[in-house]
Amino acid sequence: MSETTASNRVIAAALALFAAAALALVALPSKADAATDLTGVFAGDAIHGPFSFAPDLEPYETDIVLRVNGRRITGMYLEARLECPEVAIRDLRYARLVMRKKVPIGSGGAFSFERNHIRVRGTIGRRSASGSLSGSYMGCETPGVEWSAKKRRF
Repeated sequence: MSETTASNRVIAAALALFAAAALALVALPSKADAATDLTGVFAGDAIHGPFSFAPDLEPYETDIVLRVNGRRITGMYLEARLECPEVAIRDLRYARLVMRKKVPIGSGGAFSFERNHIRVRGTIGRRSASGSLSGSYMGCETPGVEWSAKKRRF
């Protein structure tokens, strides 16, 4: 066997190894993103705009708390303020320290669920979360309300 053939084989083997390593690195970020552990408690506010019958009122703030374990929401507290046709206000609360049906969080941090006449959509990241909530009950409704929360340390 000549020296050229041996060196070509070494170069071919090195190129194959380099190509395999490059493919592994390209596939790594998506797996790392999917495996991101979001565990923690996110707490913040939902800002409800003024109602049609009282446009001069200040925006109303309610609390929102999400407890996340891995890639699932396992506990939640939130409140939605609804406007009723008879010029009234109705508050809906959803408070579950431990939820029977855990809410899955997608690979991009997105989630969506509906419980007790309240719909919540949002995105959870490593340090913060944000989204919208809306609700309707017995003719009362709230338009989309924006919320944001930060990860808290205890």
